[in-house]
Amino acid sequence: MGRAKKADGKRNLCCVVPGCKSDTRKNTDKHEFMKNVEFYQYPTKIKNAQMRRKWLKMIDRPADYEPPAWHRVCSRHFVGGRMTAQNNIPELFHKNNFKQPLSERPDSSIKKRQILAAIKPSQRKRELKFQNKDIPNETTDVDIVR
Repeated sequence: MGRAKKADGKRNLCCVVPGCKSDTRKNTDKHEFMKNVEFYQYPTKIKNAQMRRKWLKMIDRPADYEPPAWHRVCSRHFVGGRMTAQNNIPELFHKNNFKQPLSERPDSSIKKRQILAAIKPSQRKRELKFQNKDIPNETTDVDIVR
């Protein structure tokens, strides 16, 4: 059975990295993250066996895994957004938070933990209420009881 093809004759491709949602069937107007995404084939076993092993290790696949010809890795997993001679191994994944430094990560839960760690356990509940009062909450007491 062959793979589904687009109207222009090209195959539909999707990224096989666990947790990645990149897919050529997604409309770039609706899925902004798909703009300029490219798909790369696994290195061949004969020509570049060492790089192939590195890819499989980084992508959390077993060493004996044989990716079918249509399996691809998208450019979102390469530093700089594309595969180059210097960045030829996928390194950016959900499991490592796409290697974002701590300063760029969302910090709301980090701040909350730091505040809770700094205060006495008896004051934590009150502090949480105080912190959350500025956050709009659409649930009401009636919703919580249900």
